[in-house]
Amino acid sequence: MVAAEVLPTNRLLVLAAKRYLRMLEMCGSPQNEFYYSPIHVVDYCRFGEKLKHFEGGNWSIRQFDEYGNPDPSIILEPFEIWIESAIHGFRVRLNDTRLVATALELIPRKNAKSLRATRAALFELCTEPYAPQIPIAAATAKQTEDTLYGDIVAMLNNDRELVDEY
Repeated sequence: MVAAEVLPTNRLLVLAAKRYLRMLEMCGSPQNEFYYSPIHVVDYCRFGEKLKHFEGGNWSIRQFDEYGNPDPSIILEPFEIWIESAIHGFRVRLNDTRLVATALELIPRKNAKSLRATRAALFELCTEPYAPQIPIAAATAKQTEDTLYGDIVAMLNNDRELVDEY
């Protein structure tokens, strides 16, 4: 729909959708240097949806459990699944690593950017055999809370099952 320019959107998103579809087509050739792995996308999304929100937000007035209480479970939106599919789905055929090493996501204010960064960092730390080191640079306790490290700690403190599993 986006690549066909049926949905109203911007030029860059249309180009990204067209590139994504072109890359999927290229994956059909065994001579191509990369392939597409839906299993890796499902692993990332499944991990992400095991997590719980660690900050308040719109989810608390839109997501409820069977008893009517706010449900802090993370539910990935379709656009997030598409982005993660582009990041985690394309793999280098030679060594099975991600084709995309760096991704820039431009997300508007108040759209859970900290949560998205925390989810990505935790996935790397918990599931990748050679997990990257997360740089921690803060002078005060307050500054530590305002970093990715502080968000990871907040998410872990909020989710005992995650700590037990990993």
